[in-house]
Amino acid sequence: MTGRSVTVLAVDWRRLRRAYPGVDDRSLAEEAFRRGLRLAVPPSDPSHPTDPPALREAFVNLGARLAVHRFEYVTGRDRFASAARREALTRHEHLRLQREVLPGLRARARRLRDEVRALEAALQARGVNPDALGPPVDWGAVPLDEDPSGSDPAAEREAALRLFRRLRPGP
Repeated sequence: MTGRSVTVLAVDWRRLRRAYPGVDDRSLAEEAFRRGLRLAVPPSDPSHPTDPPALREAFVNLGARLAVHRFEYVTGRDRFASAARREALTRHEHLRLQREVLPGLRARARRLRDEVRALEAALQARGVNPDALGPPVDWGAVPLDEDPSGSDPAAEREAALRLFRRLRPGP
């Protein structure tokens, strides 16, 4: 195992030590590494096993997968907790901005929209097509007349989760 490094949870190492009491640590680690490599290769026959040796092997494979998931959970626990805290802070900041900042921005945008419409009407009264001067304004692009203050935080969180699930890479 020269140049290789393996991290094993203490609970799993104690289990291995109990199962193989006469084996030294290095030999036990090397054998665990070899078996893990063998188990990491998916079986060539995807059919369900029916004979006892194949069932035993399937059980061992499932046990190995469980150990890997437990390892990922234990080693990632702090990262998962940190991500949950960041998500909660982000959600609360988003709600705060919607309550405190967004209404003022919407009001200002409504005033600007009304001003642009008045200027376009003045141009049209003079016989000038406002669309010929620049790109036309899509008035429906930003919903300025919706009031976000009555929004439901649980519904917003669920909508955000749906968005993140769509954006998540992988299967």
